[in-house]
Amino acid sequence: MKRALIFGKFALRVLLVVFLLHSLVGCGGGTVSTEGLGSTRFEGEVKSLDGASLAGIEVRIQESGAAALTDSEGQFTIETELPGDSATLLISGDNFSSSATIEQIPTGAPVVSLEIEVDPLNGNVSVSVLDISASVPTPVPAPPSTPRPHETPVPQERTILIAGQLVFNDGTPVTGARVSLSGSTRSTFTDSAGNFRLRSSSKAAALELNLKFEAFNGGVRITKIPAGKDVNIQIKLQLSIPNPTGKPGVSTSSATVSVTSLRVRPR
Repeated sequence: MKRALIFGKFALRVLLVVFLLHSLVGCGGGTVSTEGLGSTRFEGEVKSLDGASLAGIEVRIQESGAAALTDSEGQFTIETELPGDSATLLISGDNFSSSATIEQIPTGAPVVSLEIEVDPLNGNVSVSVLDISASVPTPVPAPPSTPRPHETPVPQERTILIAGQLVFNDGTPVTGARVSLSGSTRSTFTDSAGNFRLRSSSKAAALELNLKFEAFNGGVRITKIPAGKDVNIQIKLQLSIPNPTGKPGVSTSSATVSVTSLRVRPR
């Protein structure tokens, strides 16, 4: 009876040690996370303006403190819970630190795909929201079809990369303006130089580029986009206000936006 009791205590201690080791392993390093019910996954890539992947860049969600370092391919993933419908990203590297706010994140959208571009020379950071979705769907290949005689060709979806700048009518840059595309969840914000970059996939021959800055909410239409090929669009926009000082407090409710330069070319 005594030997059986000693053996039982020994077995209990072994189970306790195994449980503690399992708990310690489960708390190991990697991405800092506050994952739980209703959590949102931020995922994406950080790269330089020439497209090179940047490793070792920290991406942090200010509202929760959850963070991750980009891997050798510039990829990162952060699981966290958000207190509201917006998230402020803190992006930092060896010689720069910047931030950007993503607004109007739908409730129950667990996946936010991002593309972050960094200019190492001046530390400017551009954040593009590629997609906000409830899940990552598995693409189902469409069955091949044989065009019928005299059948109108179906427009093919292609990638459109928009690079632009937004300035006031006195030439000073508009910083922190939200730039988005109609009919898409993709958006970005102008940096300290008024520059922005936005990537989209579309079959249409025209795009609506929306701008929101303080009380101003408007946009421009880009037409005659070539079909069937990936396209680069370079655009310069001017935000005209009655008192073009570019200082905080200036009313932008009566502002207008116009295109001062536009170049559309296939890649």
